[in-house]
Amino acid sequence: MKNITAEVLHFSSFLNSCWSSVLFYINKSDADLSNWLQANWELVVERKICSNGEFIDIYGDGADLENEFSRVTFPSFNSTHKIIVKMKNSECYDFFSKTYFTKLNNYSFHEFISISDGLSDKKPPFDYVEITNDNSEIMWVSKKEIEYFMEPNIA
Repeated sequence: MKNITAEVLHFSSFLNSCWSSVLFYINKSDADLSNWLQANWELVVERKICSNGEFIDIYGDGADLENEFSRVTFPSFNSTHKIIVKMKNSECYDFFSKTYFTKLNNYSFHEFISISDGLSDKKPPFDYVEITNDNSEIMWVSKKEIEYFMEPNIA
């Protein structure tokens, strides 16, 4: 298991630094925003942390370029690795359920979000993370309360 916390958090910084320019060209409600996020996830993060033949899970909902594929580069390739999250401390707050928890079992990174008035949004400062587990349960946690690890997908 490879610790990729710095690389994943840097993507959040990248989003913050270019977001206003992105929205100048792309409508926030447009599918092109998901395409842009996925393309940059692959080009910025995936290329930094993966070796040849390795691919990480899609960012957020992935791209919508072709109906059957969610990737931009190598669209027909499946992910070989996922990004799992682990708590830094003994407890963490879930802003989705509004409860504290002491374990993160099988939760994976989904996307960076912001939270305002109890709702998530794709906008700066991207200071929270939406994470999901194998049962599609969602948590919203502070990006500073967790660490990120690359782990092979189990077939």
